[in-house]
Amino acid sequence: MMEVGAAACVALLVATVFVRGYTTKMLTQLRRDCGMLIHEEKRLRADCDQTEILQESADARRSQAQMDVENYRRELEDLIPAIAKIEAELDKARADEES
Repeated sequence: MMEVGAAACVALLVATVFVRGYTTKMLTQLRRDCGMLIHEEKRLRADCDQTEILQESADARRSQAQMDVENYRRELEDLIPAIAKIEAELDKARADEES
């Protein structure tokens, strides 16, 4: 009976060593994977921040371009009567030259 108990203890000890080795191996793998994931998360966050900055910059440029278009449109509308007046004067001058 003592031999069976001793064999069981040895088997339990061997099983414990294997379980501990496997657990250590898995913990090491999980730490490595976690480190890679943390690094990837930091990189993705930096990319996201950069994308947000670029988006804000693009929005500001688009807004500025829209304001420029509106200003140019107003200037053009202001020039239309002046152009019409100059064309009328030019037509009158041509008519005077022909007479």
